[in-house]
Amino acid sequence: MAIVRERRGTMYDPAVVDAFESIQAAIESEAVGELLPEALDKFAQTAREMRRVETVPETVPLELRVSATEMLLQLCSQLSVLGPGAGVDVTCDTVSRCLLRLAPAGLVVFYRHDDAADEVVTAYASGFGEALVRDLRMPLGHGVSGWVAANGRSVINADAALDLGHRMDALEPGFRSVLSIPLVQPHGIVGVVTLYGLQAHAFREEQRLAIELISGHMAEAFARALQASHAPVPVHEPFLGSSHGHALHALLDRDRGLAGECSRSLGVLWIKNLGDASVMACAAMAVSQATRIADLILRPTDSSIVVLMPDCDAGAGQLIVDRIAAALPPGVVPPPLESSPLRTGFACRPYDGDSVFQLLDVAQNRLGAEVRLPDAEAAAVSTVATGDAGGQRWNA
Repeated sequence: MAIVRERRGTMYDPAVVDAFESIQAAIESEAVGELLPEALDKFAQTAREMRRVETVPETVPLELRVSATEMLLQLCSQLSVLGPGAGVDVTCDTVSRCLLRLAPAGLVVFYRHDDAADEVVTAYASGFGEALVRDLRMPLGHGVSGWVAANGRSVINADAALDLGHRMDALEPGFRSVLSIPLVQPHGIVGVVTLYGLQAHAFREEQRLAIELISGHMAEAFARALQASHAPVPVHEPFLGSSHGHALHALLDRDRGLAGECSRSLGVLWIKNLGDASVMACAAMAVSQATRIADLILRPTDSSIVVLMPDCDAGAGQLIVDRIAAALPPGVVPPPLESSPLRTGFACRPYDGDSVFQLLDVAQNRLGAEVRLPDAEAAAVSTVATGDAGGQRWNA
């Protein structure tokens, strides 16, 4: 009751607490009519033993802590080099790729704080079921993420249904646990990053602490990205409105300037979705799990993923495709089966070309003759690849 009273007005509705206190004496005075059956006594004893086991702190191996620290330092380094104009998708994708390695999450959602509506609103989602949460809004104090935003405190292993509710009806399997971290700057709350796990109690205390350690860096980058997203959008969007198109466009420009000067090996994996949006969501989660933190994952169109893999050999393509196939849920036919809705093409420097431009061209050709980009998409791809009407074109 002391804990309940302490959280009155923050975690718990004051009216509910007052009502509970008013009947507390009546509840305590009720006598148990009969003894628990012997079988229930055994269950009760087992539960007590389990609680005693859970209270024993588990030792975290030093190697795991060092690995987590190195990953966090890499993330801080990546965030520090993002340009001031990096949008929400690029920034949050950089952070999510780290978080999906650091904690067993099936879905990562960044919620922004909407001052005017006093709500948290989905700004970015990546992983299994991402399409179902893109329009999600929660009043401050409601749900797990809304409570974290209102109170500025993390929550670990709460029930995912408190956030997602009926939206989980369309997911199989559904999410069962949540790790939610506030993103706070000196002037106030920027938003919340929430990880959803498919298992009950999926998250560990050291994972929460590790993410909290860099939450200030994430908040700063997220606030900067939100501000950049309000800037005017260029008239000629290179890849069907995707902010990743800007990043790929800049990379191609830089690569043309370094033509013939780079001897570092590089792999390019192109994944094309011929199915519906739910297949793409599954593919995105599988790609995130199968690739390294140093690999760059781009979403140039709504139906494609491009992965740039530095320092890889010619055999890496099949290895990554096998990992992606293994990470797909049972309902999705994996590549390279002909019935799979996903097509993959891989190219590697120096065997298939010297420039990123050439590797993209080869990788797309290897997607398969049956893959044809829609006219609008083909025109957008060609515009980025050529840079002008007289340049070389990608085969679309």
